[in-house]
Amino acid sequence: MKDFFIEYSRYLRRPEGIVAIAAAAVVFLNLIFGYVVLGTQQERLDRLEAKLREYESMRAVKQGQAAVSTSVEELRADIKKYKERLPDESMLTKVVAAIDDAAERNSLEITRGNYTPEPIDGTSISGYRISFSVEGRYREIKRFVYELETMEYPLAIEELVFSRSKGHTGAVVIKIGITTYYI
Repeated sequence: MKDFFIEYSRYLRRPEGIVAIAAAAVVFLNLIFGYVVLGTQQERLDRLEAKLREYESMRAVKQGQAAVSTSVEELRADIKKYKERLPDESMLTKVVAAIDDAAERNSLEITRGNYTPEPIDGTSISGYRISFSVEGRYREIKRFVYELETMEYPLAIEELVFSRSKGHTGAVVIKIGITTYYI
């Protein structure tokens, strides 16, 4: 073993030995540098990534709030527009007349009408329930229902029951329940 160390010390004094020592020193310093510097860089990178995730989640929340805010504003605008279109109570006779005119245009006759006011709790809006029966051919009834759906007054068709007519062949009877809204 003693001979090994003697031979090794001679080797280290030659130029090849000095290069080997220098190379080993560079590798050793590189390992230390990599561990110290890159290790702290990894910690810094981890902190920055955590901060980025936090900012992204905050941005998502703010965008969600903006979307909700926009939705609320759109809803308010829609409600305002809807209320502007609502007739006042004195216009109810015009709504009933428009329904009757639509029936006449389609060669239908309204029978057995029933009119019932329905206040809507917690609002300034009231409903007026109109129920009646109509007898006629399917084509005319279909056009009549379409006219009700596209009427300028806010109507909700809440009931539509078809049955066969007892008196006329090919005729249909429908029971219609409509609610119109007013201020």
